[in-house]
Amino acid sequence: MRGKLLMTFAALLFLAADSKDDVKKDLDQLRGTWTLTSGEIDGNKLPEDQVKGELVMKEASYSWTAAGGDKGGGKFKIDPTKKPKHMDSVPNDGPAEGQTVEEIYEVEGDTLKICFALPPAKRPTEFTAPAGSGRWLFTYKRKK
Repeated sequence: MRGKLLMTFAALLFLAADSKDDVKKDLDQLRGTWTLTSGEIDGNKLPEDQVKGELVMKEASYSWTAAGGDKGGGKFKIDPTKKPKHMDSVPNDGPAEGQTVEEIYEVEGDTLKICFALPPAKRPTEFTAPAGSGRWLFTYKRKK
């Protein structure tokens, strides 16, 4: 009995360490400055003149600048073990200020996709923003 308990405990420690490694790896991938390349909000593609702006990701915080000079930021945490990968952000301003925004994200090379809907909406399960969904979908390229 004691042997099974020790094995279970060892397995849990291994999984926790592996999860921390996944978080560190993804935080390293997310860190940096990203330039907006496309966006869609509730089924409406952003007009070309609004596909401007940057997203700056740091260890546990982010800031953004949009077309027209609007700015914002907040804190985030990730769970890369989920499929799709989860991100929870808490904006410092705007309509979701202080609330947890449930997001999904994907990094492929120098491309970052983020999809979410404002609270109280639940986390999306796919990278789409069809009409009536209330979802926002943004695609960024890493700034070099």
